[in-house]
Amino acid sequence: VSKLPMQYKFIVDDTWTINRKLPLAQDEHHNENNVLSIPGAAPTSESSISGPDVLVNNLPGILLVKQVLNRLHTRLGRDGYTEISVHFLADDTLAIERRSPDNGHSVWFVVRSAFWRNRMGDGLPSGTQELEVDGTIAHLHVAATLFVGDQHENGYRPDNELITGMECYLHVYGSVHEVATVWTQGSNSRLRLHRFPPGSILVFGTD
Repeated sequence: VSKLPMQYKFIVDDTWTINRKLPLAQDEHHNENNVLSIPGAAPTSESSISGPDVLVNNLPGILLVKQVLNRLHTRLGRDGYTEISVHFLADDTLAIERRSPDNGHSVWFVVRSAFWRNRMGDGLPSGTQELEVDGTIAHLHVAATLFVGDQHENGYRPDNELITGMECYLHVYGSVHEVATVWTQGSNSRLRLHRFPPGSILVFGTD
């Protein structure tokens, strides 16, 4: 009989809570707990995931993310990442996998549309599914959210001669854990989004 992982929680102001900056695991009741060890696989911690490819944004609009995606798709095509699959996590949230059949590694593109019917705020839709990926999450390429505020909409002036875009703000995250809870389950990793407003993207690679 294998030993159960040592799991624990903290009590803060008479409330059970967890520290999302420390390794996490899920028990048989689907409760999240901090964990000391998991037999056969180490929890995915912030320090075990390299990246991101970019952190400082000095370009307008979504150009920073487009640069990362262009370079990445060029490399994936060259290196034989020919298998593609799509997973629906919610009505407005997709996870696209590009996988190499030669080495079994994958790059995942998780996106949430900024344009959707009946959108009510920035919270995730109820019933948003967790994402299970083969192997461990090894590298963060980019995680970002595009925001358009009232000041951007109010400042927009149409041009009768030129197509002009609206000003916006791109927030770049420095860690997968800023947008999702990640833990290992057997030889696979699981990811649950928790900070992923409309207009968000998360791109990571697995080993």
